[in-house]
Amino acid sequence: MILYLTFWFSGKRRAQVMACVLLAGPVSNVIGGPLSTWIMGAFADLHGLAGWQWMFILEGAPCILLGITAFFFLSDSPDQAKWLSGEEKRLLANDLEQVQASKQHTFAAALKDWRIYLMALIYFCLICGLYTVSFWLPSILRDAGVKDIFEIGLYSMIPYSVAILAMLINARSSDRLGERRWHGAVPAFLGR
Repeated sequence: MILYLTFWFSGKRRAQVMACVLLAGPVSNVIGGPLSTWIMGAFADLHGLAGWQWMFILEGAPCILLGITAFFFLSDSPDQAKWLSGEEKRLLANDLEQVQASKQHTFAAALKDWRIYLMALIYFCLICGLYTVSFWLPSILRDAGVKDIFEIGLYSMIPYSVAILAMLINARSSDRLGERRWHGAVPAFLGR
């Protein structure tokens, strides 16, 4: 998804655009925590299926339908988008052309750059931390004394709500100042 957005947005606005896309993670956890726990409780043993099975069906079906829809409606680049006017296509193309003209990268060069491997390792560690919290937060809350499954869903909203606010503020600051490195490094360090 991040690569796809680079085909549409120049560096000037990219942090805010990326933040909006990446907000899907925390937003889904804010909504999904209470929704998932409600589904598991309300639909338990309905038609012979456990609550967790209903959760997979009811939350998975819209994702599948949206994925199929996106396949048919998303364009690879602005010049292929049927829903943009000619003027909008021209403006986007000019904006992207200025950024891409100044940079030439090859896949082979990337494989030889030690910084790519360092960034991959850092990203791996960040994702491990993220998934640890996502998978284990309900168990941690239960072990802390929260027994009601719906309350666990509500309490699990808190860290993700803070993350949403922090991501929006950080992205706006990054685009306003035109600085990327520290706006990425500091939240990564603080968040893990």
